[in-house]
Amino acid sequence: MTNHVPRQETCLKMKEAGFPQGAMYYWTEETNVSKGTYFGEFGTSVLLHRDMSNYLKMPTNWYDAPLLTEILEQLPQRYAGPALQFHPGKDDWEVGYPYRKIWQHHKNPAEAAALLWLELHP
Repeated sequence: MTNHVPRQETCLKMKEAGFPQGAMYYWTEETNVSKGTYFGEFGTSVLLHRDMSNYLKMPTNWYDAPLLTEILEQLPQRYAGPALQFHPGKDDWEVGYPYRKIWQHHKNPAEAAALLWLELHP
């Protein structure tokens, strides 16, 4: 599952920079969360699915782990030139605006898109 959402550190930066919260998945550092689909522990954090029963009892320390499509929906389709481009590179994924020479690369496509969103929202 962690190949479909950005790293926990990136997700926290996105929340702090104003990325809309309410995604299907979220990271929390609270390990006593009782409901929801549990995807395992990653370092000190846990990745959970936000189902309706868990939505009502959210942990106090959480931040969204948006899917790639949720991140792409928040990126402008055009940014001072040709449309947003997203494609596999030789060893990683590339996402960016070629006319502005703004690109992000990462092996995880969601991480690449998240890094681009952060670059546009300093």
